[in-house]
Amino acid sequence: MSQSKPYHIPHELYRDIVEALPFAHGGERRIDSSLLALACTSRVFQVEAERIIYSNLDFNNRKVNAPDINRVLHDRAAIYVVNLSIYGDQYLNLPFERMEKLRSLTILPLESHPISDLFGSLQKNLAPNVLRKFTVAPSAFDALLTGEHLAFLGGQSDLRELCLPSCGIEQPLACSFLPNIDVADLGLVSPTEICHLISSRPIRSLACKISHPNFSNMAFDGACLKILDVRFTNLFSRVRWMEFLESMVTDCPSLRLLSIEIPATSILKIIQNESFHAVINLLERWSQLEAFSLAIQKPSWLYLWLALLSQRSRLSNIRSILLWGGLEHLDFGVELRRDHPSKIGTEWIEYPEVKVSEWRKTWKSKALDSSLSSPDLNKSVRKEVTV
Repeated sequence: MSQSKPYHIPHELYRDIVEALPFAHGGERRIDSSLLALACTSRVFQVEAERIIYSNLDFNNRKVNAPDINRVLHDRAAIYVVNLSIYGDQYLNLPFERMEKLRSLTILPLESHPISDLFGSLQKNLAPNVLRKFTVAPSAFDALLTGEHLAFLGGQSDLRELCLPSCGIEQPLACSFLPNIDVADLGLVSPTEICHLISSRPIRSLACKISHPNFSNMAFDGACLKILDVRFTNLFSRVRWMEFLESMVTDCPSLRLLSIEIPATSILKIIQNESFHAVINLLERWSQLEAFSLAIQKPSWLYLWLALLSQRSRLSNIRSILLWGGLEHLDFGVELRRDHPSKIGTEWIEYPEVKVSEWRKTWKSKALDSSLSSPDLNKSVRKEVTV
């Protein structure tokens, strides 16, 4: 009696089987326990499983297993890493030189000691032009950008998204430095530094903190900007506030999302009844603006907005306005939304409990997307605006 030959699964089926495991209901990616077990059954399954297991590494959630993970990375798995979050000096011995597929790197804040040689290690070991996104979390380091930092960033010319807690660019940057930046979150910067960075770069999304809004006599080239998110840290007058908005209308004509946060004491001076009308007039000059966010510290100011917005012919392009509490109330705000703003008679709908972070994420995605469809922000109970 002849013995049956062993059956071999086609190689592409191994990958299909493995790909089906790391997804929970609703499409949320996770590492399924069965994926770990499958990696132990054969060499082929091990390779395919580790390709997924090590593609997204967040040491924030894996402190206990960090030494074992690092060993596997050194042995064989570094080539699979695409997205990586680390704690700076704690993992300087990671095999960066073999992370050829690394596209997103996040530096997490340290609890005990600051980052010292991380940028030097990255510049020495990480291959040039591999990263597309680089993020330094707040409190990860407090120093301004040094020559060492700039040397590392300069070697990643394909970087598209940059997030830094602070910035110290005192001199104009060469056009060859980060020429492809699309999204920039710069933390605390000066108007001069902003102008240096956006000059000759196709930045579409800019978020920053600045101490004063004085951009007079500066070449603020915001023609490519679709998103502007500005948080002011110091007090300034109503006149300065209006001058800032006037300059942004001129310098950033293509904005689709505008978010502004001002200290409460400044708002007390700025937000007066006549100022509301002036702000509305300026917002109407942005023909492409679809969403606007402003920190609101008093419920009474909300009703002033509602009174103005009851005029249905105003703000004919804007679909959503978010009024929220700034630093004192970070999580939720009141949204005024309408699906067809240009349609005569369209009512504003009030959503009283909207998560600020989700609102920003949704409208940021929309502003950077060429789609013209209106996003479904939330499933909050809505009510029509009444004044």
